[in-house]
Amino acid sequence: MYDDNMMNNNFEPQNGNFQPHQQPSPIAIASLVLGIVGIIVGLVANAYVGLICGIVGIVLGSKARKETPSPMADGGFICSIVSTCISGAAIVCALCALGTLVSLFA
Repeated sequence: MYDDNMMNNNFEPQNGNFQPHQQPSPIAIASLVLGIVGIIVGLVANAYVGLICGIVGIVLGSKARKETPSPMADGGFICSIVSTCISGAAIVCALCALGTLVSLFA
């Protein structure tokens, strides 16, 4: 009546049917990690590293969304976009501050 998969909780009810869990794609995991790291690094340490992490995460996230659509792939893609925007804004602010500083002493 019960097989090993049901005993290990590898199934979850969905609309009255049992569907097996799908393992997340390693590319989706990498995209999510890069997006989160890019946000943290972009806010705290170095905006250029955050920008690079964000761009790589966008590429991996879009690839993961095409291969195996999943919430993790969507989350990685969105976090990477946020990382790129935050880091880009930090770079623009730094360049504006540098330009203002140069114009004060010129």
